[in-house]
This record gives sequence, C-alpha cells and structure tokens, in this order.
Amino acid sequence: DEPPVVVAIDVPPSRDMLLNTDTLRFRVAVRDDFGIRRVGLEWQGAEDWSAAGADPAAGTRGERLLQAGGSDLESLEAVATFCPDALGIAPQPIVLRAFAEDYKPGRGRAYSTPIVMYVVDRAEHALVLNSRLQQFRQQASEIRDREMTLLAGNKELREMPTQRLLDDDVRGRLQSQAAAEEANARRLDRLV
Repeated sequence: DEPPVVVAIDVPPSRDMLLNTDTLRFRVAVRDDFGIRRVGLEWQGAEDWSAAGADPAAGTRGERLLQAGGSDLESLEAVATFCPDALGIAPQPIVLRAFAEDYKPGRGRAYSTPIVMYVVDRAEHALVLNSRLQQFRQQASEIRDREMTLLAGNKELREMPTQRLLDDDVRGRLQSQAAAEEANARRLDRLV
C-alpha cells in the first residue's frame, strides 16, 4: 500500500501575490492504489511554516475539506478555491498545499508541492502594482532609448555608398548592428 500522490493542477505559474478578496482557483488530482479517504487544502502563515518546532496552535493555520473519497476510488480530481477574506486570513505570507488521506491506519497525510504567496490588502496591492509599473516604465524607456540609438546607426549605415558597405569594418558594424537589434527585440518581448 503506497501513500497517495497529490498534485495541484492549473495553479497560475506567476501567482506570487493574492489580493485578500480574490479567489485562487485550481484543481487537485489524487491517485492511490487502495482508495482515497478525503482530499482538502491546508494553509499556514509562512513564518509558522519556516519556524522549526513552532507551536501548531500558534499563528495562522487552517484546513478545508474539498471532497470525500471512497475505498474503491483509485483516482480523484477536486476543484479547489482559496479566498483569504472568506477564510478570515489577514494579509501575510501564506503557504498553501493540498492534502490527501488514504485508508491505511496510522499513515499521515500526503501533500502536494507547497504554493507560497503573499496575501495583501488593497493598499499593499496598490503599492506593489505601482512599484511594478515604475519598473516597467524604466525598462520600456531603456528599450526605447536603445532602439533610437540603433535607428540612428541604421540611418548612418543607409547613407553610406554601396561600395563602402563591402569593407570589412563596415560589414562587422552591420553584423553587430543586426545582433543588437535582435537583442533589443528579445528584451522587448520579455518585457511585454
């Protein structure tokens, strides 16, 4: 009798922050060779998670049943929703993970990979978004400035006589100009 395998599916990959009034939705898939007793979610404050030997009664901790299983079920998929405000969770770093229990006596829960996120209120959310927008503006300005420099270089190369374009030094400049254009385009793609 092997322990259950628990996987959180469709969790947004870039979900590092959750507004306390928003709801995180994902699916939980469980497989077990001798039946699944129940599937749920468990959360706790990140400080509690990292403190070795922390008192289980202290800090922000909780759990919620998602779905009951059955002794004849070898696989189960449940829909998970997590809304901090509805669960009475104040803004703070949270570690969230899905769990499953099987029917083997004395065996503890099996867990999914933890999801670490910062639960924030509207004011904190606005500060974070403002900071990210400032970073975006700065990076966009740098890309624009680089593009303007490259454009000036292209105009200069375009005005050269055709015969001069065959010179080794000019061909090297053309190649480095093309490489710089590609690098700036990749940087813009990453920013977008």
